[in-house]
Amino acid sequence: MIERNLGWNTVFSLNYMGAFGHFLPQFTDDNMVLGTNSGTAAAPNCAGAGSTLTYSVVGGGPLTASSYTTPFYACRPNPNYTQMIDLFGVSSNYNALVVQVTHRMSNSIQFNSSYTFAHGLDYGASGSTTFTASSGPSVLEPNNVGLEYGNTSFNVPNRFILSMVAFSPWHVNGRLHYLADGWEMAPIFTAQDGLPYTDSVSGSAPGLLSSGGGLNGADGSARIANIARAGFTQPALQNLDLRLSKTIPIKEKANLELLGEAFNLFNHFNAQTVSASAYTVQKSGTYSGTACSSAAPCLVYNTAFGSVTAANSNFAYSTRQIQIGLRLKW
Repeated sequence: MIERNLGWNTVFSLNYMGAFGHFLPQFTDDNMVLGTNSGTAAAPNCAGAGSTLTYSVVGGGPLTASSYTTPFYACRPNPNYTQMIDLFGVSSNYNALVVQVTHRMSNSIQFNSSYTFAHGLDYGASGSTTFTASSGPSVLEPNNVGLEYGNTSFNVPNRFILSMVAFSPWHVNGRLHYLADGWEMAPIFTAQDGLPYTDSVSGSAPGLLSSGGGLNGADGSARIANIARAGFTQPALQNLDLRLSKTIPIKEKANLELLGEAFNLFNHFNAQTVSASAYTVQKSGTYSGTACSSAAPCLVYNTAFGSVTAANSNFAYSTRQIQIGLRLKW
């Protein structure tokens, strides 16, 4: 921590914050290997051909190439079981630099401002799962947890906060002071980057096992391997709350306070969720001149990918709300 007094009751500080997690739960399926089953259900042969699968990319989107090839997991070496879930530990890290400027009360004003530059990374354990994975494995490829390393679900690189309390510094004589004196204003302004989100794919690869799923048949994360997990960002967020009050003296220690409070004063559009479905697997039909089949499947881009599906819909970010009150203090 570095702190310096700038004078005029103003203090500048520079701080580092870090947090590191270990043995966070992650899940994989140990009964899934590359290749198709060229044997029988009772005696599978998982060493045959077909260890990759190629899709035609239709409609553009995050994938810029015309095709996408992925490893293909479609054989269970132990036919007595379907999924064999392995629980293991992964790590996470958070590093942040915080710049803060604080002005203590003087000349009828005080404020506190801070800017945080941060980065949080993990191996996909930020989904708040703490014990079991009821829906199965969550890694993209079995035995390749390195593909999961990326932004946490709560990564916010830039965040700025300004809070202030200001009183009317003047004192008017005569009856005019009932109108001119006793004002107080207290705004709180926040601005930050939007939360990250991961692309997803609807549908599954052709010829999968009954319990398989996803583009590669591994029944894990339904995303695209060469696009970073949590690599997309929702729109930035802004919010201004304001409290304005007027104190009117009545007699001796009795005062009447008129106050108004506004939340999201400018009714800023703050997105909470977006459409994360980037592509749909198509195994039949023709799309933009490309024929799709089980032998030659397609990834058809969803034009609604990244569009906002909910905004101003939680406690922290809501539509504009204004309330007015009257309080007697003695």
